[in-house]
Parts: sequence; C-alpha cells; structure tokens
Amino acid sequence: SPFVQYKGCAMLANFASTGEEQAAIGALGGTRIVLDAISIQARSKEVLGHCLGTLYNLAAHSLNFGNITSMGGVLKVQKALGNHLGDGDLQTLGKKVLGRIDKNFTSD
Repeated sequence: SPFVQYKGCAMLANFASTGEEQAAIGALGGTRIVLDAISIQARSKEVLGHCLGTLYNLAAHSLNFGNITSMGGVLKVQKALGNHLGDGDLQTLGKKVLGRIDKNFTSD
C-alpha cells in the first residue's frame, strides 16, 4: 500500500545515514525494496520523495551502486520523475540521485 511504502522508505532513509548502515540495508534487499516502491508508487509525490531520499543515501555506498544500476534504477527514477515535471522539489531531489549514481559510475 502507499502508506506502507511511504513509511518504509522514510524509515530506511533515516537508517541509511552512515556507510555501515547503507551497506547493511543494501545487503538485506533494501535497494530492491526502494526501487520497487519507486516503480509502484511513481505517481505518489509523497512516497516518491521518501524513496528518492533513501536511494540518494544508499547510492553513497559503493556496494549498493551495482544493485541500483543492474536493477534499472536510473530508468525507474527517470520514469517516476516524468510524472512530476511541475514539482521542483522532486525534480531537484531526482537530479541529485541521478547525479550521485552518475558520479559513482564515472569514478569506477
């Protein structure tokens, strides 16, 4: 449900604040959960905001980067953002997420 995904992504965003926590969340399937929520709730501005925040935190850790890219994270974020072209805050957050993913991709 949107409420569960909203709360879940919000909690994961709070937990994913250090490298150790980011790695643990990714290893336990958190990256997949967030990307699934982005796809399923792509039209929900509130859910998407928390999911993008979580993905931004997770993308900071190199162990999560491969999962994000192999699971189609970039395309999922781009598609979701396409539903909210008029929302400057979501667009800014989405660009930060994509920028972090691109930075990790180009630094390997």
